[in-house]
Amino acid sequence: MRVFETKRTRLVNAIKKLEGLVGYWKMDEISGNAVSSAPSSLGGLPGTTNGAMAQGNTGQRGRSFLFDSINDQVDFGNIVTSASKLTIIFFWYPTENSGTDQETIIGYGNSRWYFIYGDSTTKMRFSIKSTTEKNTGNTTFTPSLNTWYMIVGAYDPAGGTNNLVIRIYRNGLQEEKAATKTGTIDASATSLRMGQDTLRSSFIGGRAQHVAVLDNVFLTEKQTSRIAHIAGFA
Repeated sequence: MRVFETKRTRLVNAIKKLEGLVGYWKMDEISGNAVSSAPSSLGGLPGTTNGAMAQGNTGQRGRSFLFDSINDQVDFGNIVTSASKLTIIFFWYPTENSGTDQETIIGYGNSRWYFIYGDSTTKMRFSIKSTTEKNTGNTTFTPSLNTWYMIVGAYDPAGGTNNLVIRIYRNGLQEEKAATKTGTIDASATSLRMGQDTLRSSFIGGRAQHVAVLDNVFLTEKQTSRIAHIAGFA
């Protein structure tokens, strides 16, 4: 008998097969404080919710968490080591504008790397603090409220394809590229967090799901387009 995958299962399996995966959280729990990680065998730690997190909300593929912009946060633990390359994937559905505040969607350590929303605009910023300098890329689009996005940030201090150190992808298509910089990612002893980080007091408002971290991997537009297609973005 032939077994057919659901759209959600196909997406989950595709992410699990990505090279260099060190942590993947579907964020599809419906209660409790624990956020399961897959594959835990590769070092991904269970996450923990903080605040009155609303769980089991409708997502792009499966259930999602709703961050209330007051005190909701997920702590994924200290899973990322100093590396020469990095890719971060997450699905995000903004429900509130950030105004002029810098709101951290997801970040690791004391600004070792992070995605923020705001900073005098309503665009998004992906920043990496390396051992030699700070590297930043900004999106060229303003996220629309109540709309799902698959956001990917990729970093390669060696330049990667066409000597580009930072790339941001939206729904599988390249959104931004930053000039060539150098340096491996600075090490940190603090956690990977979503909703707020250790440096910023503002919390985000929106839904999130399917958070994945790839160590020493720089995803291309072709690879991200494939994931976006499976997820229903293209």
